[in-house]
Amino acid sequence: MALSDDPIIWQQFREGDEEAFATIYRQHVQTLFRYGMSLQADGDFIQDCIHDVFVEIWIKRQRVGDTDSIKYYLIKSLKNRIFNQLGRQQRQPPAGEFGTDVAALSTPSYEEEWIRGEDEHVLLERLARYLDRLPPRQREALQLRFFEDLDYQQVADILSVNQQSAYNLIFRALEELRRHLLSGLLGAFLGLFCEIV
Repeated sequence: MALSDDPIIWQQFREGDEEAFATIYRQHVQTLFRYGMSLQADGDFIQDCIHDVFVEIWIKRQRVGDTDSIKYYLIKSLKNRIFNQLGRQQRQPPAGEFGTDVAALSTPSYEEEWIRGEDEHVLLERLARYLDRLPPRQREALQLRFFEDLDYQQVADILSVNQQSAYNLIFRALEELRRHLLSGLLGAFLGLFCEIV
């Protein structure tokens, strides 16, 4: 079901349509799990929080507001649930846990999977290390913008900042990644050049 169908399926869900609710669950549970794991690396805890979100929205379905983006609504609800469960002392994603499985954050097509080679694996590992070095807010902003495909205003709302701050967080994170990746490529090139000479 396309994003443009979100308001329709959401309205059906609000009216008590169990199939619409099941469709919402099936379409978004993996995205929610992936996002939750970027905040807290405890799979059982994240699954519990996801289920709590779905139980709560089902119970309160007649009182939930309209939405143009179900994914945005659910991600924001999940983040609130996680932080309410953990308490305010752990509001930042733990360092070193964002990029431990960067490959799992994307779902490649069969063709992409087939042509994936050792070079890509090495690049993904390097990218994961660089992502782990980013400040937690920058990692989370990148996760929301590029892996969860939310727009800048939605990222800003979830991070509780204004839209310009969301732009700035993402820009700084990308600049830092580019700096690390370019220095890594330059180092690899120089190492290869020294081997040839």
